[in-house]
Amino acid sequence: MSITPDFILTEIEKQSYEISLHADDERIADGLTVSQLEFALSNCEVRTKYYSNPGIYGTALSSL
Repeated sequence: MSITPDFILTEIEKQSYEISLHADDERIADGLTVSQLEFALSNCEVRTKYYSNPGIYGTALSSL
């Protein structure tokens, strides 16, 4: 699976993604709604992919 802007848009449109508990806690702490998070993710670019831990896949995103 490759994380691309198109992949992110498709997952948001299908509502077929999961937010980790940590990410959701951070979202709440930052005062963001799920809609605001989805909007931000819909307008981002993939900056870095992390593969250092085979059990954890991470992607750094930044807003455009």
